Amino acid sequence: MYQNHTFRNILIVFGILLISTGFMVISKRRNIQSNDLSK
Repeated sequence: MYQNHTFRNILIVFGILLISTGFMVISKRRNIQSNDLSK
């Protein structure tokens, strides 16, 4: 039971990290695209 609970917590933390990094990449790409358009 305890192992299963920790495993779920690890998965949740991993998901949060993946989502946060994904948002960072998307925002960076949007900034690059807007900079190219403004040139």
